Amino acid sequence: MIRRPTESTAGDSRAQWTEAGELASLRDRVLKWMNSGTSDRTAVICADRGFDHARRLGLVPDLVVGDFDSISADAKSALDGMSSRIEVHPQAKNATDTEIAVDRAIALGATHILLLGALGGRVDHEMSNILMLAKLERLGVHSEILDNICRIMLIAAGHNPTEAKIQASRGDKLTLLPLSAACVGVTLQGLQYPLYKATLQLGTSRGVSNVFVEEEATISLDNGLLLAILTFANKC
Repeated sequence: MIRRPTESTAGDSRAQWTEAGELASLRDRVLKWMNSGTSDRTAVICADRGFDHARRLGLVPDLVVGDFDSISADAKSALDGMSSRIEVHPQAKNATDTEIAVDRAIALGATHILLLGALGGRVDHEMSNILMLAKLERLGVHSEILDNICRIMLIAAGHNPTEAKIQASRGDKLTLLPLSAACVGVTLQGLQYPLYKATLQLGTSRGVSNVFVEEEATISLDNGLLLAILTFANKC
């Protein structure tokens, strides 16, 4: 859950203090997301070792799914004494534990999904989790990924142009990466390097490491699929 941008210094008291601060900061971001703009109840669904992370954040799951090959023994014992529903899946299956959890959220009627603990591990799982945002976009579900280093979301425009506003702190960095063959009509405001009606081709690095000069950036897109990565200033 707490991803380190630098080499670990386990056992150092300063590192332990830093991790506690990182955890508190992430918890605040999660609770803010859970309480923003909706009166509907938020369901907590954990995928395997995600239950370990949920415990650290003080979240009680409604459902825990997976093949349980990575959950800690301590968390598994704690789960046995809880009323959470548990779904055990085989290791040989056609979807990751994370996608199973996402599918359960969709089945519950979720319109907004926040993915935690989706980064900082194996590259294949990390990429799969990021691209899962595209699946949710196709289904009309607003989704994003969050950890202590960054937020990741999609900006999509099909038949009609779209405009997205992203709140951040001055000095935070914003990277925009095309996921479609071309992203047409990219216009940026509130950032150090503005664009106007630019076309970003798949594979370009032109959208990497822009900088917030205001507390809100506006991204306009006429057509295409953009991956937006907001990196917090103290992690750049």
